[in-house]
Amino acid sequence: MKKIVFFTLLAVFCSVIALSPLEARGAARQKTVLMVLTGVGLIPNTYKQTGFWAEEFVVPFRLFRQAGHKVIVASLAGGRMPVDPGSIDPKIVGDAHAREWRRDLDKARSALNTVSLSRIKLEKVDAVFVVGGHGVMWDLTDSVEMQAALRTLFLSGKIVSAVCHGPGAFVRVTLPDGRFMLEGTRVAGFSTLEEEQVGMTKIVPYCLEEELKKASGGRYECGEPWTSFVITDGRIVTGQNPASSADTAKAVIELLKVAWKR
Repeated sequence: MKKIVFFTLLAVFCSVIALSPLEARGAARQKTVLMVLTGVGLIPNTYKQTGFWAEEFVVPFRLFRQAGHKVIVASLAGGRMPVDPGSIDPKIVGDAHAREWRRDLDKARSALNTVSLSRIKLEKVDAVFVVGGHGVMWDLTDSVEMQAALRTLFLSGKIVSAVCHGPGAFVRVTLPDGRFMLEGTRVAGFSTLEEEQVGMTKIVPYCLEEELKKASGGRYECGEPWTSFVITDGRIVTGQNPASSADTAKAVIELLKVAWKR
């Protein structure tokens, strides 16, 4: 009986030892992605609703999770953030996508109870992903707290990424020497032509394309309207529009693989 117990315990011990390297390797591969949402649900001085764009959250969120990464969703104030109703309107995004984005938002409802950015331990973050939506232009762009977080992450060698209007959070970020964080960096973002096509050029507080050109030193690029266009330049990843959501997230995931190998 003692021999049976001994060999049983030995087998269990060996199994644990055999699995440990795999578990350790899996833990090493897992990175932390910080997704940041706008908290603006109503465009100032109008009755027009806005918020974060559903596709630009749910698709990257799903891809980051499928890749095995931890995802933290944050906003300036914390709590529930408004989704742009247009991003889940069948008349705008189509019946199939409207159903899909609504379903995915429901699945992510616990994560969408966002953490206040001030509570995030930035040293534990490997990549930041700013979700688009016109609201970004009214809160994240001029937020000193957002700028400080982006500056800290960039100077710490972390991945800085955004899609559509998300790069609007980057255009005012400066480094200790006074240079823009984006200076000399190829960058994408919602184009002026796309802004014209959605009838927002006279409503938005600034022209994103022009501000990205200014911050990058004229290195803004764009593709055809409403098609995926993503630029990876060093550790900065930017996507042009909602159609770029998946490819922007995939580019971040590829950079996270490189970070794991270092």
